[in-house]
Amino acid sequence: MRAVRIVVAVLLLVLTVAGLRAFAQWRFDAYLSDRAVQALAGVARGETPWRWKFPDSESLVAGRVFDAGSFAFTDGGLTVHSDGRAFEIGLPLPSPLDLRRFPQLDISASVDAPASLRLVVAPKLDQPALYSAPIVLAPWQNQYRAVCPELVWQNKSAQASMPAHAAMLRLRVELAAGAVFRLMQVSAVRVPIMKWADPSTMIDVSRNVQTSTVAVTTPSPILASLDAATDLVPQPVLLLKPDSSIERQRAFLERARMLIPAAIIVPASTADAVEARAHVMGTPASVTHSRHNMAWIVLGAYWTALLLAWRWPPRDPRWRAALEAALASIAPLWLIAGGFFTGRLDAAQIALIASVAAYAAFLGIPRTWRFNGSARAWLFGGGVAAIALAIGLYAHHWDTPLRAIDTGHVLRYFGWALIQQYLICAVVTSRWLRAGKSRFVAIYLGALTFALMHTPNASLMLATFAGGLCWCVIYLRERALLPIAVSHAVSALILIALLPQDWLYSAEVSARFFQ
Repeated sequence: MRAVRIVVAVLLLVLTVAGLRAFAQWRFDAYLSDRAVQALAGVARGETPWRWKFPDSESLVAGRVFDAGSFAFTDGGLTVHSDGRAFEIGLPLPSPLDLRRFPQLDISASVDAPASLRLVVAPKLDQPALYSAPIVLAPWQNQYRAVCPELVWQNKSAQASMPAHAAMLRLRVELAAGAVFRLMQVSAVRVPIMKWADPSTMIDVSRNVQTSTVAVTTPSPILASLDAATDLVPQPVLLLKPDSSIERQRAFLERARMLIPAAIIVPASTADAVEARAHVMGTPASVTHSRHNMAWIVLGAYWTALLLAWRWPPRDPRWRAALEAALASIAPLWLIAGGFFTGRLDAAQIALIASVAAYAAFLGIPRTWRFNGSARAWLFGGGVAAIALAIGLYAHHWDTPLRAIDTGHVLRYFGWALIQQYLICAVVTSRWLRAGKSRFVAIYLGALTFALMHTPNASLMLATFAGGLCWCVIYLRERALLPIAVSHAVSALILIALLPQDWLYSAEVSARFFQ
């Protein structure tokens, strides 16, 4: 009987590994498909994927204006007080700007004294910057149009031609001391010969895109030739063939962004569904709005569930424990596995995370765990870190340097590991143990929850599932939080420093995995 249970357990773990990779692929395809639907609808309506607004410091490169006397964010815009020096405003570019298809910059800005503005671009981050001829800014004007092919471009020593792509984009403003420059919005506009479908009619996607089928193994020179061969009028669409490795697919996205910045990438398996959705969908803004509303709906539903669980808890302690484990897990799983976490939290997401934190803290009373642990707990935790070190040393490319990790990142990660282990072990796993009276089931469900909270980063999901199994075992044996939190942090930092970048992608999850 014991042998049968061992075989069943091993089979379950093997199937779970396969299931996690399949789930990661499904979420990967779903995210790309959703983005493609929004982009195709935007193509049909003449919208641009490159638009910058300036509500806060996160809307600027490095969060500041370079060489400014002072600056502030007021009324949804950026206000700069000049001290007489030329200052520069860096516009974030998640992918290079396609200046061939979007050669025109519409700039909404105002000044209270005569000034000039130059565009500063670099084809690649490691190449010298190119400067446009100055654009005159006048106090009586607040809208400016910079047509890049019509501007004279130069580097520090000679005249140059306009680059096809820009990996860096800045606005360089020269303004008298004491004068004020105010920037509201910048948009990269398509070539003017583009004809758009009537927004009042059904969207016609096909007339405004040009489709090519690619695979993750498509060489970079061929991708570059596709970009050059595609007409300027249609926007290139790449149908990505299925591949068994999410890591290779993610690496392909990186290459495609650099070589064909305007490309819309669609999983080939969802192409028909994506086109159908793009035909019937409203504007991309409406999708964003619906997602925003969804977050508030989810928050309201979560609060309702918490209230009902508090007011009318199940009488059976096992059912109550299962309900508590589910309520502590479901909200972060929705946020991360659903692809809603971008790194910038809106008010509803902040309220949801605060609600989960408060509920998890409430479930920790009375405390059934201890902070420090025995020497045995530390030894077990050190063993997990030693395994991580062995894996990192084996997989490390010794012709590349270790990834640098600063002290601030280390300290933040230790705190984050402590929070995660409290939620997964002290709250979720311990309650699954009460619910099922089975240590294996509790350990398995705790580790599975931990893995799903790292969707769709497939390699990271498998790593956290394996680590979660170890840490849940240690926790149920020792009931000590600090040893497993330290083990988690040390193991993660070792792997991030040693493993190739395309294995873990900086341990990013949810929508941040694609950024």
